[in-house]
Amino acid sequence: MREHRWLWWLFFAAAAINLGTAALRLHSFFPTPQAVDFASYYAGAWSLRLGASPYPWSDEVMRLLIRDQGLGGVPPILNSPPLWAWLLVPFTALPFPAAATVWVLCLLAVVAFCHARIMRDAGYRGAVGIWLAFPITLTFGPVFLSLTLGQSSVLLLWSTVLLAAALKRGPAARPWPALLSWIVAVASKLYPGLWLASLLMFRRWIAAALALALVCATFGAVALLEPETNARYWSDFLPGQSRHFTTAVGIDDQSLAGFVGRVGTSQTYVFPGLSLQDRHETTWAWPWNLSATSVLNTAAAVQLLLGAVLLGAWVRNRGRDPDAVVYCLVLFSLLLLPHMDRYNHAVALPAIGFLWGRQGSYRQLAVLAFALFGLSRLNHLWALLPLPAGPLASGFGLYAVLTLMLGLAVYLWRAGAAPTPSAARSSAGG
Repeated sequence: MREHRWLWWLFFAAAAINLGTAALRLHSFFPTPQAVDFASYYAGAWSLRLGASPYPWSDEVMRLLIRDQGLGGVPPILNSPPLWAWLLVPFTALPFPAAATVWVLCLLAVVAFCHARIMRDAGYRGAVGIWLAFPITLTFGPVFLSLTLGQSSVLLLWSTVLLAAALKRGPAARPWPALLSWIVAVASKLYPGLWLASLLMFRRWIAAALALALVCATFGAVALLEPETNARYWSDFLPGQSRHFTTAVGIDDQSLAGFVGRVGTSQTYVFPGLSLQDRHETTWAWPWNLSATSVLNTAAAVQLLLGAVLLGAWVRNRGRDPDAVVYCLVLFSLLLLPHMDRYNHAVALPAIGFLWGRQGSYRQLAVLAFALFGLSRLNHLWALLPLPAGPLASGFGLYAVLTLMLGLAVYLWRAGAAPTPSAARSSAGG
């Protein structure tokens, strides 16, 4: 790496941005975690426990939680399906401050577990070196943002790590840890359901069948227990939210459609500042104005092109690097749906570790992506910039995902072109 000292400077600059923005958010953990997104999970769990629907909140339930359970105010709307609220019901045994503290501690334990796995996959074996690097993972922008919000995206990181490990170990590996973590991920966000394709690609038919059975059993059980709430979510709430997120693009939406919407349409955005209570407003008035249909069609065309590139790399690789294929699929899923906020990028950490461990140009791409994620942490600062800098800078997280995804695709293509060890030995013997 001596010939690339600039790379180390870039790495440490990005780490400094992550560390600095994390320090600015430390107050959100004291005296108890604010965890505003966990507050919505907690309120949803309480709603089901009390026989009320969280879609939308009941005023009576909100008054009860604020008065008796220590909830600081009306939380953000619950976007997760009813299964997620049911999984969080055990936390209702505690008042909100205690429940939020336990939740954040659980997320910290998951981050530590994933960090150890990612570091080992990147080629590090010594415990001292692995844990000295833990602050880098802990303060990684999307991870720390997830912790401050109490976001479930850390659990999606856990699912990514376990799914990749199960496929890498081969058909003999026990699938249950990966499948259970995947169900938790799907219950929280829905879009990880796309990751099931990795089991099908590697012909893990039994594991795929078990995964589908788990989905049917868990979501079906909630449908039987809460038929009215379940029907309201799937038939009314989810379609309505999907339309809202597609038309009202947020400043932090890192999906392809979200980015195309910001650079293709004139719009006013309202977003928080250093404090969640502060609000800033900016207007980007382009000389053009794409229709909503044009935005979606443009994003879909780019997605199809990227999907074709990835599929070619996966086929070329011939199953040699299933973990890299999983990371590609996970990253690709981040591009597809609207409302893909920056905390969802926590799942990119395994891909960064994978490319870092391959050194050379792959390590350079890993550091570049790490730096772009660091710049994305300052998204609300870039949003104050005028055209065209503001809208273009609002996509730093998207650029990081694309960098990792295409870097993995190149690696898979090259690895697939190399001769297998047995073929190499035969050629040498001949």
